[in-house]
Amino acid sequence: MKMLIRIGFSMFICLFSFAVFAQETLLLRQPSVSDQAIAFAYANDLWLVNRDGGEASRITSSPGTEANPHFSPDGKLIAFTGNYSGNAEVYVVSATGGEPRRLTWHPGDDIACGWTADGK
Repeated sequence: MKMLIRIGFSMFICLFSFAVFAQETLLLRQPSVSDQAIAFAYANDLWLVNRDGGEASRITSSPGTEANPHFSPDGKLIAFTGNYSGNAEVYVVSATGGEPRRLTWHPGDDIACGWTADGK
């Protein structure tokens, strides 16, 4: 009986620990990997970090939500979904940061899904 209680308690601790650690990584979402960097969504902005590690830098800071980053085939641009005016649209920004450029103008939501092989 004591052995079953110990096993049960150990399993509870393992599952609880897994749940706690899993919650910590939920904020880092939707990674996109290029030859040199990783772009990801965190706290409604897009961030960039070197593939070798290091400190991440924010590349968008608009008062809206940015998500779904996708590197262009050459790694110079990042397409993403931005929600700045009530509906989601597709934008593109330089991988070094800067002012996002809006690509879609539809009344419904548009979601960035990636690039074609020729960079469109």
